[in-house]
Amino acid sequence: MHEFGHVFGLRHRNDVLDTMNQNHPLGGDPGGQYRINEHSYVMLKYAKPHSSVGTNLMLLRYEWTDPGSSWLVWTAENASEDDAEWQEARGSCLANIDWPSPVAALVATTSVNVAGVDVTWSFSENHICGDGDEIAFDTNSYSLASNVPYAINASWCIPASGIDPGEYYVCAMIDSTDEVVETDESDNDLRSDKKFKVN
Repeated sequence: MHEFGHVFGLRHRNDVLDTMNQNHPLGGDPGGQYRINEHSYVMLKYAKPHSSVGTNLMLLRYEWTDPGSSWLVWTAENASEDDAEWQEARGSCLANIDWPSPVAALVATTSVNVAGVDVTWSFSENHICGDGDEIAFDTNSYSLASNVPYAINASWCIPASGIDPGEYYVCAMIDSTDEVVETDESDNDLRSDKKFKVN
């Protein structure tokens, strides 16, 4: 998307989330994902009116530190992820030092802040998040300012019952009850590549 922008004559623009951020692919839209940013959305809305105000909630498997710096997490190939235990007994909580890396929550919008957005954390036996077999272990509520990535994490306390010992993918879903009208519902959940072992 960044390089297509150059083809159309766009120069670098170093706003925090701008697709044309010169640090692409590690700057601008976190991780270089194919998402349109707010000033481009304004033009799209002008060309094709829609009832939505342009709000889009998303979760990203990137740890974001500051403009121009982000990296992929929840993957076995990530050295910092290998250092974490990624296992715990039922009825117990991981020590903070062993928590998997935080992920990023973001509301991409033309102007609107969103308060009280829930993120549900769960385990899944298969690689599909949202197919109904998840075992929830935490829910948190967040208030998100427009176009600012927030680092979020679970408390990583494993349920004492309702889950069998084994290895599970970790899933996170934002706005699972569809309280917020969005321009795109397809980026509301994410899944780890690495599995979490429940003992």
